[in-house]
Amino acid sequence: MTGKAKQSAKIISHLRLEGVEVTFVLWALSKEIRLLLNLSHALSKGQPLPALFKQHRIIQKRQAGLSAAAQKHSPQKLLGLLDQCKKVDDLIKGVEKGISPWDVLTDITLAIAKG
Repeated sequence: MTGKAKQSAKIISHLRLEGVEVTFVLWALSKEIRLLLNLSHALSKGQPLPALFKQHRIIQKRQAGLSAAAQKHSPQKLLGLLDQCKKVDDLIKGVEKGISPWDVLTDITLAIAKG
């Protein structure tokens, strides 16, 4: 999840070019950010990662990446990224205009990847 900014941007670009609905991408990305927020918040309270992974039913394959991301991003930063997800939702609904929702999604993924 973290450290692969170029690859993350490329994935978003490919999803866009393949015609994947932006709402599906937003849903998946916001779900991951909410999970990271829960992990980051629990870590800040001193809860051990293995217990958190078990509680959230996170498979072994995903644990290293989520662990790195949860430790790298503060709860405040993750809340800011969720605000950006809200902006994407508003862009999709036409409440807000002026930028492509895909551009904001790319910015969000880059922020996660770069830490």
